[in-house]
Amino acid sequence: MAYVVVAGYATVETDIGPGRARVDLSRGTVLPADVPAEDRERLLAAGSIEEIDGEVGDATDPDAIPDGSIAVVLAWVGDDLRRAREALAAEQLRGDKARMGLVNELSKLSA
Repeated sequence: MAYVVVAGYATVETDIGPGRARVDLSRGTVLPADVPAEDRERLLAAGSIEEIDGEVGDATDPDAIPDGSIAVVLAWVGDDLRRAREALAAEQLRGDKARMGLVNELSKLSA
């Protein structure tokens, strides 16, 4: 399973080349696979990360807005203003089926 940061940031231990260190990951970042289980469990319990199904984005077109949960879309957007605006426009085109939680998050990012 993969996990994505949904809080403003999350601090985890990970490989940084020749060693390991505690690093801050910003919202939308997918957790590295080597993050210790205790970090992952602590962040899950705090609501700082969410489990996501499948891959983030579309392997055939990395610029395509992914189908999936709010966490998947926000992970794809990250802190990219262009992606936030594209995802917001696409979600608003869904009309009555637009996910208001996603619209609110994307609105904050694209302001």
